[in-house]
Amino acid sequence: MEKVIVLLSGGIDSSVAVAFLKLAGFDVCPLFINHHQGPLEAEREATATITSTLGLSEPLEVEVDRILGEGFDPNQIVRPNAITVINLSGTETSAERILVAAILRRIFAKRKLGVLPKFICVVEEIHRYAPAETSTVAKGAVATIVKEGRKFGAGLVAVSQSPKDLDPNILKLCNTRIILRLDNPLDLAAIRPYVGTLPEELLETLPFFPAGRSILSGLMSRVPAIVDIRLRRTKHSGGTGEAKTREIEYSTVESRSIAPRDEVVTKKSLSSLEQSTLSEYSR
Repeated sequence: MEKVIVLLSGGIDSSVAVAFLKLAGFDVCPLFINHHQGPLEAEREATATITSTLGLSEPLEVEVDRILGEGFDPNQIVRPNAITVINLSGTETSAERILVAAILRRIFAKRKLGVLPKFICVVEEIHRYAPAETSTVAKGAVATIVKEGRKFGAGLVAVSQSPKDLDPNILKLCNTRIILRLDNPLDLAAIRPYVGTLPEELLETLPFFPAGRSILSGLMSRVPAIVDIRLRRTKHSGGTGEAKTREIEYSTVESRSIAPRDEVVTKKSLSSLEQSTLSEYSR
């Protein structure tokens, strides 16, 4: 008898599929994935009922974080006074999203139990895991920490150079937003609802912000503010080529289009509108 492995969730689709395969004479081997989400127990009970009714063997249960390997120890990822870097470059997209979901769910579940210390998780290129137009396994894990993490001592820093591709619900749930230079009009439209009372003319200068200048909005600031982020004090093994610095005087937003994009505009080149806004927000 030919064997076939069927992933059961307890729902109609997988139940009908396994019933047809059983009637067709296949040796059905049921498989159940422990995904660490809310409806897990209900799905497990429904799966057990299905396999019992059809006379199948007890489902093999697999932890979601073990699908692609031997799993991981959350205590090795979240440690006191330590930074853990997880490099997923070169991983196929669907596998990458599964890994991110597994890691986030596992460490957050352990944190809620008090097993792990408080932590902050920085997710680079978060639009890859929580995209605007696509449902992914990682999106729910990201949203859960953003919504519930603070009360359990777990924080998430969402980093993206393409906010237009990020699920707007994730962007909306972030308590504080630091918006650096953006060029794409669609990206500018995506962040527009989160800059509050900032004048439209000033928002239009965002594509011309020098390195380190940003718009700060959210709980950290009562009103949206333009801030300059200081240079890091830590040493870094990498390096960035020196940019040519030049002071450029502007009288209108439109005239900014002449600025060479590979040059850094210094603080002295702020327009009168920017200067007045900085003064107002720094009081």
